[in-house]
Amino acid sequence: METNIEKVEEFMRSLKEDRFKPFAPFDITYISNTNIIAVTSRGSNDIKIVDVKTKRVLKTYSLDSPCAGITYTEERLMLCNKTGIHELNQHDGLVKTIVSVNITSNAYVAFRGDKIYYTHLDNNSVTCCDFQGNIQWTFKNPKMTRPIGVTVDTAGNVFVAGRSSHNVVVISQDLPTTQTTVVFDGWYRMAKLFDI
Repeated sequence: METNIEKVEEFMRSLKEDRFKPFAPFDITYISNTNIIAVTSRGSNDIKIVDVKTKRVLKTYSLDSPCAGITYTEERLMLCNKTGIHELNQHDGLVKTIVSVNITSNAYVAFRGDKIYYTHLDNNSVTCCDFQGNIQWTFKNPKMTRPIGVTVDTAGNVFVAGRSSHNVVVISQDLPTTQTTVVFDGWYRMAKLFDI
């Protein structure tokens, strides 16, 4: 039986087919209560809105630079690129900068409520800020190296996939007590976390 993660991975592979070239998918997010996903590519300035069943591109948003991480929660589509965290209005295609910050081109983003979480691959950290860009905390721990994926549960616990540390670290919602738990360890070539 195929798992949800296997389905997502297979779908990401199918997006690399000829009809999507030179668009090489980087990150993906599910648009709640639909059969639609949003996909970013570091090799393109486009975000593609794709119907999962037909694999047809429904809409393309062209931005001023390539995007990395993307997330959809609470009817908001957020993305990050080298200049910061942005919100894309799906109705008019306008992009509003939420947080201006220099981050790596491999950054991932998640948010819940009034907090935004984003990864820094190059300095092995995760930062939490509010929607005004005020940093709440930055987390670094030798148990977590090259953070790739990030997601947040409904209780506010932050889950981070460490690419080089081959694990998933849970950062307690009440940081800075720095309560962390390694929930998965020894995964080889783990790249992302999926919120399915």
